[in-house]
Amino acid sequence: MRLKELREKEKSQFVSQIEHGKSQAKEAQKQRVATMRQNQHYLGQQMDWNTAKRSADHKVEKLYYKPHFGPEETQEIIQKMRQTEQDKINWQFAAVQEQLAEQAADAQQAREDEHAQDVECLRDTAQIQAAEEAKKRRKEYMSRQNYKNAWQEQMKYR
Repeated sequence: MRLKELREKEKSQFVSQIEHGKSQAKEAQKQRVATMRQNQHYLGQQMDWNTAKRSADHKVEKLYYKPHFGPEETQEIIQKMRQTEQDKINWQFAAVQEQLAEQAADAQQAREDEHAQDVECLRDTAQIQAAEEAKKRRKEYMSRQNYKNAWQEQMKYR
């Protein structure tokens, strides 16, 4: 009887632990959902704040906007601005040309390096083939020599 009571007690303890684990998992899930909702609310507030700030900034910019054409822009200043812009374009053009020349040189060097590697690989392959052929000839020679020696040995006994 005691064993049965002990088993029942262990079973009830096991079941209560499972139930406790389930309740903890539910509580953790509820906490995650609450955290996600808080984060969502906070992000919504940030988006609203950013929209309001952009709107306010736009209103201020429109309020204080001044067009810049008038007597202070003389022909001399306009010519200087055009020259500065042309100098910038020329510098960019030169930089692009230099970059293209460097890329072409790098590509040519890469092709030359690859060609040199191919030549070296072919040379190595030819050397390996020559060594294998020499080994094969040597093996055939030794085989013939062994057959000849064996034949001579047989002839001695006859």
